[in-house]
Amino acid sequence: MVVRFSSKLALLFKADLESVTDVAPADGYEWHFKIQCNSCHEIDPSWITMNREDTYDLANSRGSANLVMKCKFCKRESSAQFEPTPPIKPYTADDSGRFTKMVVIDCRGLEPVEFEPRVSEGWRGDCSPYCADRIGVSYVKKRMKLVRFFTFWDDTFAIRYVAYPTSPPQSGWMAKGAESGTRFDDIDLSEGEWVEYDEKSAVPVSISNIEAKFQKA
Repeated sequence: MVVRFSSKLALLFKADLESVTDVAPADGYEWHFKIQCNSCHEIDPSWITMNREDTYDLANSRGSANLVMKCKFCKRESSAQFEPTPPIKPYTADDSGRFTKMVVIDCRGLEPVEFEPRVSEGWRGDCSPYCADRIGVSYVKKRMKLVRFFTFWDDTFAIRYVAYPTSPPQSGWMAKGAESGTRFDDIDLSEGEWVEYDEKSAVPVSISNIEAKFQKA
């Protein structure tokens, strides 16, 4: 049995906020990371998704994690788990322009090296079936009436069938007006910025100049 030592990494988030506060991912948000294997040190060029609400069984173990994957280069299995405490820390107006810790990830055999605040495909529109090849793992998503994920492993890859609810969950970000408290839901930060208008306060609101980095927690 190969022992994977745990390493806790904090994701530090930075952005310029205009008239908004409490920026945070919505429930069910799929985080997008570039992942480096700690065995062969290769970085997969694809974006790997990780969701706090998903759990997958670890091979040859009774444990589970939010992300279980095999490196497509060396085939070693690794895993990662969002730390339940502290929970996600919203990015506030007082944090604007500086890095602050948003979430902590317990990593075993891998390290996230890059993050982008993307919105997951397949959770919007007509939820049409599609396939995406990522890190030697093939994910197949189909529209159904259940909510859970089912993962089937063979020697090389997994097929994950995603069961869609009748009303798809929010997959973007949330924020609220700094003065008015107006709630903004399902914000798309895929382009690195977001602009809207707060009618209650009669001011433009925005999130821009987004950056992220990792450090030891």
